[in-house]
Amino acid sequence: FIAIQALSLMRPSVAHFHLHNELLYLSVLSGMEETAIKQFTYRGAAAFKEEERQAVKLENIRDYDVLAHPLLSSPLISSTGITQPFSMLTSNTLLQTTYKQTNMSNVRQVTGDSSPVPVIIDKLCMNLVLDYTTKLYDDYDGINDPVLYTRLALRMMPRPLLDFNPEIFSQNVRTAFELSGQELMFSNIPEASALLYEYTSGWSRGEPDPTDFVGSAFVYQDETGILFVRARLEDSAFTNASHVRNLTFWTNCFENGTKLDYSSYYDNGEGDQYKPVEVEYEHSGTTGIRDMCYMVHEFDTDASTKLINIRGDASIAAIRIEDSTGTRHACGYLKQPEQAFLNFQKYHAGDSNKNGLMLLI
Repeated sequence: FIAIQALSLMRPSVAHFHLHNELLYLSVLSGMEETAIKQFTYRGAAAFKEEERQAVKLENIRDYDVLAHPLLSSPLISSTGITQPFSMLTSNTLLQTTYKQTNMSNVRQVTGDSSPVPVIIDKLCMNLVLDYTTKLYDDYDGINDPVLYTRLALRMMPRPLLDFNPEIFSQNVRTAFELSGQELMFSNIPEASALLYEYTSGWSRGEPDPTDFVGSAFVYQDETGILFVRARLEDSAFTNASHVRNLTFWTNCFENGTKLDYSSYYDNGEGDQYKPVEVEYEHSGTTGIRDMCYMVHEFDTDASTKLINIRGDASIAAIRIEDSTGTRHACGYLKQPEQAFLNFQKYHAGDSNKNGLMLLI
């Protein structure tokens, strides 16, 4: 099996799979008298996700069928069951989901806005990655795998603004550049994403709450054990000029967590050019937000292997980060990026003060 998923449903009795707009859907009839046909969309590594707004809730449905066809704007759901007296809508019904009409002037106003300017990663962060990649190339015989290190470097470049004269490079370098560029042309998705929550009451943590969400992080891994981390944190600037804000990896966010092994050229005293980068993130709010970049290598072997194949709602490790004074401040679990974004949408999208804290692909 690629993945096994358990759906929590009350008395499921009938299930159907169907395709629509190149997506795979699962619908399940559940309940006893107050029955519902619930819809789930297959989201790849994030598994099946419930579409709560597409649920059909009618009393005493006993069976149903789904009629899907490319010429239909949306599938038809035909349900049968026991008719109840004085019911305006019975269980014997043919339904089709549709978009409700809305105020078109508002729609035109929204769609008339210009597209946002793509965010280009800070130059200090770019320099960190290029310097770190160069040292990895020298230390780990990069000449034998130029495509890998080219990909590490290209990930940071502001494509398609990057331009160069290929004639001054060897054929091997040009081939590596072309292969890496093709791999990154259509996908620049991180291996994992984390929502960061503040330690507000000691080590104990409850369910996610909008009041303690303080940031997010992306983790990229182009080669086993080599991590590039982007993080965004609601906090003031780090106050210790002779030190850096630590970002560390653990088995969990609790007191009994075990720190995971990794190496850092800066921590090993190799030079300030490998120092993690922290800059102010400009936004319309009043709170301070910091953008940070980190690179590490020789990351924990087991966690590194799991990082490339996170399924469903699984978490494979945790990130802990310090506040502006160097004190343990926030933690978050590494999840499949789409799952992390869905969690953000569910718990925090309604708070306009938190929107700038979520890194977007």
